[in-house]
Amino acid sequence: MFRKIGFYLLLCLSISNVFAVESSTLKNLQDQTVDLKEYSSKLIVVNFWAVWCKPCVQEFPELNALYQQLKNNGVMVVAVSVSPSKEDIQKFLDKNKVDFPVLIDENEGFANKFKVSVLPTTVLIDHENKVLYKYQGFSKKEILKMQSLIEDYLKK
Repeated sequence: MFRKIGFYLLLCLSISNVFAVESSTLKNLQDQTVDLKEYSSKLIVVNFWAVWCKPCVQEFPELNALYQQLKNNGVMVVAVSVSPSKEDIQKFLDKNKVDFPVLIDENEGFANKFKVSVLPTTVLIDHENKVLYKYQGFSKKEILKMQSLIEDYLKK
């Protein structure tokens, strides 16, 4: 019961946190522009990270597992790197395989929309571009909490 109350409270608080995700474009490692409105019909988990960030490295397998578990239920995970070097990102991904898209925020403009000040920062965004949940740092507990929120949201 408290979990549902917490979810709806979080939902109400998020009403003022609407972001223009649908009009945001970022580049992938192949230098192609990706428009995030492609994912507007899904819940989007956006993870801001950098190759030099040790907690980010620890979090990637957990995010990949979350993506594998929920991708067929209308959930998309997108990693947004604030590391500008495509070569460094590719080296990282060669060692740390992921199944979700990895995009580059070259000037950190997208990260600034979400007031990212700590890496990693993860944001859960709904179909109406409202932030449902945001956490900073890496914690398996936070990922499980976000997963629970996602599952409750999908039941509605």
